[in-house]
Amino acid sequence: TQHLVEGTIERTSALRLSASSAPYSDVMRQEQSQQVDLRVTIVDGQRLPVPEGLRLTLYAPADAALPALRCGDALRGEAEMHAAEKFLNPDVWDEGAWLRRQGISALGSARVGNVTATVTKARPGFTCQFHAAQQAASGRLVSLADQPAPVWMPASLRLTHDDAVMLTAMLTGDRTLLGHRLRVGFERTGSFHLLVVSGMHLAIFAGVVFWIARRLLLPRTWAMLATVGLSLAYALFTGFGQPVQRAFWMVTLYLAGRMRWRERRPLNAIGFA
Repeated sequence: TQHLVEGTIERTSALRLSASSAPYSDVMRQEQSQQVDLRVTIVDGQRLPVPEGLRLTLYAPADAALPALRCGDALRGEAEMHAAEKFLNPDVWDEGAWLRRQGISALGSARVGNVTATVTKARPGFTCQFHAAQQAASGRLVSLADQPAPVWMPASLRLTHDDAVMLTAMLTGDRTLLGHRLRVGFERTGSFHLLVVSGMHLAIFAGVVFWIARRLLLPRTWAMLATVGLSLAYALFTGFGQPVQRAFWMVTLYLAGRMRWRERRPLNAIGFA
């Protein structure tokens, strides 16, 4: 159903180029898409008692210019909205509950020509700023891979576009650039978790930071604080998923015990985390 919505952009994703076909047609067409999370305050001219989250996908032809959308901008336009599908099979994954935990109440789609964005002076939230930094890092890595490699660099060390896209998923937690062609192989073999930032990533990151801090001869307390602080920043940067949360608390407990010269029991740290 078409609704006129007004809200504030809280999160944006990278632009994607995909091929699709119209219903009952085999003719493929190229189009661009971008996903944004809105904090909706007005629907069809009526102000909501409580702002609601809307995950909106914007579509445009492949040769059209999409507006630059940023966190904190106001967005207004006509969009089709619907609730997430819910299957009644026992123990099936509940997409609606997963979205609600992210503050999203509904899904929507709209044509770029039907929406307008207005730059505001509102300060973006921390989540939006971290996500913007994540997108910037992903875009930078992909753009480096798309540039011609130096002639002196061995072919085995040159990154292709697909390599860079998979690296962004493994290092930054940004999977928005993963297309169907790249995803399907990992999904069918049950190895998609390789493209997700996990506790192992954070453990390696924390170990490297602590090793560098000790090599720089930082006092024990400052080395611990630097490791915990940078580990928290990396965890937030990658989306602060549950595996990363557990790893962060385990790293923090381990270093706290080390600083206080306490015996370190892994099972206690795991149980607390």
